[in-house]
Amino acid sequence: MRNLYVLLVGINDYVAPLSALRGCIKDIDRIESFIQAHYQDQFKIHMMRLENDEATYQNIVDRFRSHLYQASKDDVAWFHFSGHGSEEAAAPEFKTLDPTGKDQTLICFDSRNGSDHLADKELAVLVHELNTIDPSGQPKESPHVVISLDCCHSGSGTRDAMSEVIGVRNAESSGQSRTLESYANGYYSRQGKPLQIPVSRHVLLAGCKSIQTAGDMARGGCFTQCLIDELEDTGGAINYSDLHLRSKRGVIRLRKNKQTPQFETLNNFNPYSKFLDGSPLGSPELYSVEHTSGQWFLKAGAIHGIPTQTKQPIEVMLILGEKEVGLAEITSVGAQKSQLKTTATLDQEEQDYKAYVLHLHEHRSSVTLTGDAALCEQLTSIVTAGNHLFNFVPETASEEASIRLTVQPNALMIEDLEQQKTVWETDGSEEQQLGIALETLEMMVKWKRMIGLSNQDRSSQLVGKAKLVLQVQGADRSSNEYDNDVELIATTANTRNGLMGFQPKVKFQALDQELYFYLFHLRSNYSVLCHDGEMVYRPDEHDSQGEITLPLWSQVKGWGLSPEDNAAVSYFKLLVTSEPLQYQELEQIGLVRTRDAAVQGWDLAPLIANDWQCKTIAVRMVRESDAINSERGVSLVGGNIRIRPHKGIRAGVSVRNAFEVDRSTASGGAPFADLHSPEFSITSFASTRNQADVNVLELNNIELGNTDLSQEPLEVELNDQLAEGELMLPIAFDGEHYQIIGEAQAEADHVVIKINDLPATTGERSLAQTVKFAFMKLVLKKKKHLHQLHWVFLHPDKSFEKSNEGLARKIREANNILLLTHGILGNTASMLKEHLESDDPIFSDYDLLLTFDYESLNTPLEESARILHNQLMEVGVSSEKKITFFGHSTGALMLRWLVEKEGGNHFAEKVYLLGAPNNGSAFGHIEHGRKFASTALELAINFIPNLVPMSGIVLKTLKNIGEVTTTLGQTKPGSEFLKSLNNSADPGVPYYIVGGDVAAYQTNGGAVGSFLQKTQLKLSNIFNKNEKHDLFTTIKSMENAIHWDDWNPKPQMLPTLDCHHYNYLSARLNREKSMDKKE
Repeated sequence: MRNLYVLLVGINDYVAPLSALRGCIKDIDRIESFIQAHYQDQFKIHMMRLENDEATYQNIVDRFRSHLYQASKDDVAWFHFSGHGSEEAAAPEFKTLDPTGKDQTLICFDSRNGSDHLADKELAVLVHELNTIDPSGQPKESPHVVISLDCCHSGSGTRDAMSEVIGVRNAESSGQSRTLESYANGYYSRQGKPLQIPVSRHVLLAGCKSIQTAGDMARGGCFTQCLIDELEDTGGAINYSDLHLRSKRGVIRLRKNKQTPQFETLNNFNPYSKFLDGSPLGSPELYSVEHTSGQWFLKAGAIHGIPTQTKQPIEVMLILGEKEVGLAEITSVGAQKSQLKTTATLDQEEQDYKAYVLHLHEHRSSVTLTGDAALCEQLTSIVTAGNHLFNFVPETASEEASIRLTVQPNALMIEDLEQQKTVWETDGSEEQQLGIALETLEMMVKWKRMIGLSNQDRSSQLVGKAKLVLQVQGADRSSNEYDNDVELIATTANTRNGLMGFQPKVKFQALDQELYFYLFHLRSNYSVLCHDGEMVYRPDEHDSQGEITLPLWSQVKGWGLSPEDNAAVSYFKLLVTSEPLQYQELEQIGLVRTRDAAVQGWDLAPLIANDWQCKTIAVRMVRESDAINSERGVSLVGGNIRIRPHKGIRAGVSVRNAFEVDRSTASGGAPFADLHSPEFSITSFASTRNQADVNVLELNNIELGNTDLSQEPLEVELNDQLAEGELMLPIAFDGEHYQIIGEAQAEADHVVIKINDLPATTGERSLAQTVKFAFMKLVLKKKKHLHQLHWVFLHPDKSFEKSNEGLARKIREANNILLLTHGILGNTASMLKEHLESDDPIFSDYDLLLTFDYESLNTPLEESARILHNQLMEVGVSSEKKITFFGHSTGALMLRWLVEKEGGNHFAEKVYLLGAPNNGSAFGHIEHGRKFASTALELAINFIPNLVPMSGIVLKTLKNIGEVTTTLGQTKPGSEFLKSLNNSADPGVPYYIVGGDVAAYQTNGGAVGSFLQKTQLKLSNIFNKNEKHDLFTTIKSMENAIHWDDWNPKPQMLPTLDCHHYNYLSARLNREKSMDKKE
């Protein structure tokens, strides 16, 4: 027969100044009676009790070891404590493991002034030893371990006064911290570094949360009495999860939401196992079902991960006891319950219906798992089998994951990929460390889900009803209100002890029903706290029928940066519900040291049912580091970056890390992290690993006066060097687009960046106007295999492959061939990708698609034309095998040379010239060429990433050499190349000229259109007013009419496209007329 070892501790008769309690002995009496009545036939029972003065610190520890340690494999050990609990200062060495710096303690009979409290870290040691050794210290296999605590700070919780009937089990903290040696007889002091708190397999049933109090009654503790009530009702045939839910329901009924029992299963303890017995019972995702107001509801909603919108209906299986009784379909999702539609016949009085979800799309988040194969397999099996909020995916998976866990036998590391920071790492990969890693991931996923939580149900009557407003106070009592994401600049003048004051409010039109408001504060340490709990709107308490404004905090609270950090983000999230919300289920304490300071005091119609609304405001705070003016510059980050004084500029200066906050909605509209790649990287200002990694420079409170920065640039020195083939670009974000705002020059031991433009920021919601810029380093790689002829295989999913294998055979078998070539920037792969993503690709009518990529900077176009001719001859092209040519920009000029000068007219069926500078481009002049390269690079950075490397090469070439490239020089009007080309004899091949008008495109171009409007201003001195062009050449140059008057057939100018120079193949308007595939 299995053994059941029970240690019951109850203390009523505490000695002053601790208050005596009334129900603790009743608690252990009732537990003992329940065990004797229900488990005599299942276990050999070994019962031990410690009452009042018997329950000293040493007695509890000794009896735990001598009595409970006897339990081994297949046995059960149950430790229960009823008494006072407290929260005390922990030994400072634990700060790295528990940033709260607190111990949650059980107060023993002889505990005084913080000494001889049984701390949570000591209980962890006892439970670990209970799982691993017997009383003599010999190793053993783990028993089934149950810990139940009915005291304050037990879930890390307290017992607080509510009435004369229900008292408290809470003692004030002594305020004294312990030494490391005093814990568990020196267990931790013997560990050395790093410290590890043991985590062992067990279940914890705790009376309340750490931020609550636990009720004490004459008949017993609220939690213990409700726990045993449920056990007696079921005869113990209940799993731990259901036991927690049912006992919690009873406690909340008694304590009116002031006490929420907690439930934790550690190290893969199965919560769906039978109480004490340990055999499987129930399902990991089994939710209660209730009948209310004539409708059936599943007690799970959006906060449990049920999506509010899905492509397919969500079905659930209804269960009563062990029997499946029918299917139901979720028809609407509320905050914490979902309405069901079912054809099954259900008893409306039955309270024990359960349901599990059959198909829950998008239920789990993805976490990237990489590292040691065996450990990855072990963790994947644990998560797959368990009740987790996430799934592990390999690093090569297509799913986007914002969290990565790297596992190695000697190290574990968790990274937040959105913020590019390491969240947690440890040496080793023991079971306890793997358990902590999974708990950390669970908390991070929950935090991210909370930020993204929103009601997408279009039928909701609450969405949009309420508006969250943040009132922000400065140290001078001035205040501003914000109803959207905001960036705040923290200066010594507007903060007090580094803090600003915050008072969140909710505004809404009066309704004739109650509404419930919950304001959650989500800090960068992954904490989620509802500081002031529930705010209830009751119509009879308000006279107004107009707009109602309710404060969500009872007083202004201070929040700001920690002393050593320069930037942080907090999210203020409002949940509005039509029914009360168990908001405690959403709260969690932080994981790690944070970059911000904790919230502190600041001295300054028809009823809507099962409906909810979310509103989030992200607040980013940046510390102003220094200021520049005409007399003084600024040195930052240990002198690694220096801003020289400027006679025409006054501005505050700050630095920050782009990766840490850019992807939040409070980034101030400067998502530099989105640009970062191996070839286009953000330059760090830090030179050592000990310095905080900052890489974005901010100027705020800018006073420019009449300064013309294009003539007198602002100069910034950076301790960095440029390698061969590298180009550094100062790039700003104006709220809509990235802009190149200057140039960089390499000097002996540093780089000098000259800022010649500070763009006005649109859509900025800061207390002061700010310009943010980063220094991007572009790695320019030399091309290999400069002239390549390929055939293309097009896949049904619009992807493609290029190859030169079997090219001659492909050409022999083809009847309708098209050849595509690119312009001065880019390549044919980017052109194909652009065009294949359109709705009506023109390549589909050809049975063979060829591409020709060529060196487009320094190889004369006529030489590239000859190379193409030779390659076509080598694979069997002749006058009997006709080809249609598509050429873009300078590639079109190269095709003209092929047809007009190299004999290509013998196999050319027709030629399409897209944006061809047939009579030249103004950018062939060096003074304009640099503007072209800069503008092209800006366009590429914002909209066409594939063009970034080539645009950068052009810009670097023009800056370093001071001359246009060979190819760009050939586009200069009147160049020898164009003279020769335009004096060609009639080749007798149909030409179709396709031109683009950027002015027509920008009218309907959205974000691209507004970018092009800014670009037009920069190029205003290059193109004549009202002259149609595509940003590279004019329509008049494309037409080239004077040179083709006597040709037959005469080149045909097709209807002009609404496009710019780089999107001819995706421009839709008029393209059917311009490029008729059947012509």
